[in-house]
Formats: sequence, C-alpha cells, structure tokens
Amino acid sequence: MNIGFKNNKIKKLCTKPTSVKKEYTIELSKKLYMRLDSLRAALTLSDIPPISPDRCHDLKGDLKGFFAVDLEGRYRLIIKPVDKNGNSWNLKKYNINYIKNNTVNIIICEISKHYE
Repeated sequence: MNIGFKNNKIKKLCTKPTSVKKEYTIELSKKLYMRLDSLRAALTLSDIPPISPDRCHDLKGDLKGFFAVDLEGRYRLIIKPVDKNGNSWNLKKYNINYIKNNTVNIIICEISKHYE
C-alpha cells in the first residue's frame, strides 16, 4: 500500500526511528515499524489480519471511517483509508468490506493511547 501522513510530526515519527524512541518506549517503536512494514507490504487493507498481532479493525463513533492497528498495550496506529484520488471513502455508498478490499492508499493519522 501507499502510505501518506496527516502532518509532519506523524511523518517524522514514522520515518525516523530516533524520533519515536524519544517520545515512546523502545518496544512501541519496534512495533510501530513492524506495522508500517506490514502496511507497505500489503496490496490492500484487507491483507492486514483482523487478529493479533496486527488486529486491523474499523473504528466507531467519532472515528467512523478510520481503521486502527494495534501497537503495544493500549497504543494503536490510527489510519484513514482513501480512494485512488486521495479522497475519503463514501461510507453511505460503500460498506467496510468493499473499502478494505479496495484501499491501496492510506494516511497515517496518529499514534493514540486507546481510551485517553
């Protein structure tokens, strides 16, 4: 998949290992780069397993239309699937399975601690 970044801060965390090690644990840094490797190697979002350790899953509520992959503990990587033109998928027109099977571009939005 092709990976973009929401902003320069998240890009720096995802492209410079020393940056992420300063802000998070070494273990989380390792998991982040493992997940990024998995995302890059995948052809579509559906290639990322919905079970551990990756556990790619769609989000609900305010984050509907986004997905997350597990990192370490309560930490997760929030990703936004976009269509071939870089636009958000129309959730009224396409179901989650269609989106997963047809997403080849994603935007990394944040590293978040779930429930915070």
